[in-house]
Formats: sequence, C-alpha cells, structure tokens
Amino acid sequence: MEIQQKNMDKICNVLCLILFACTFIALLFMWKGMPNKIPVHFNLLGEADEWGSKSQCWLFPVMSLFVYIGIGAVINFPGIYNNPVIIKKKNKKQVYSFIQHLFATTRLLVVCVLTYISFEMIFQIQLPVFLFFGILFLAFINVIFWFYKIMKLE
Repeated sequence: MEIQQKNMDKICNVLCLILFACTFIALLFMWKGMPNKIPVHFNLLGEADEWGSKSQCWLFPVMSLFVYIGIGAVINFPGIYNNPVIIKKKNKKQVYSFIQHLFATTRLLVVCVLTYISFEMIFQIQLPVFLFFGILFLAFINVIFWFYKIMKLE
C-alpha cells in the first residue's frame, strides 16, 4: 500500500537535504585550513576533551546520509515494521500515514543531531549544549506525540 507524502514529510525531506548540503559544503571549504588534529569531543564546559584526525569529520555526515537513506527505505514499506496497534481495514491508511510522519520527523531530528556534531568538529567549536539537548528532547516528544495519535486510532 502506497501512502502519499504529505507536505510536512516533504518539508522534512527538504530540510534534511539542506542540512546535508550545508555540512558537506562546510567540510569541503574548511578542509584545507583544518589542522590535522582537531577536537572531536567537548565536555559540558565547552572544553575539548578528546582529539582526533580531521578525517573523522567525514564520519557524521556519512552516518547522516546512511540514516536518511535507511529510514527512507523503511518508510516505503509500511508493512515490514512492528506497529503499536492492530491494523484494520478502516484504520490502515491513517496508521501508515502517521507512521510515515513519525519516521520523516525522526529522520530530520537525527540528521539535525548529526549535523550539530559535524559542525562542532568542522568549525572546532562547541555549539550551545541546550541546542543539542533541545533536539534530543524534541525527538523524544516526537515519538510520544505520534504514538499517542496512532494509539487513538484503535
């Protein structure tokens, strides 16, 4: 069963692609000027507490791309994942639509977290910690919100 993408899902996809573009462009522009050893982890005080090779900067953008492609593949096959409700003929389309929204928004939030980490490494700065935890909080709320909507369908 194919579920049409809603505008919200399309916006999530476009935002993911924009984040990819920004990350890869930033990495390409900054690459030559980056020292061979860069901070790869910051503590809560903003101090670098782990150092690594600048080639590690490619790890998170590539992971982000795999997450984007992987979740995109799962979205297209709604029958393969475990659903929180019993799928009936009357609720099938709505459940699959909500799950598609869940995956699209979750994918965007995961890409945001990986972009955040990438930017810290590329620009060798610590971005505001509240931003990182804010994204994680949104991911948690996102799952609760869509599961609640799905559970109400039963």
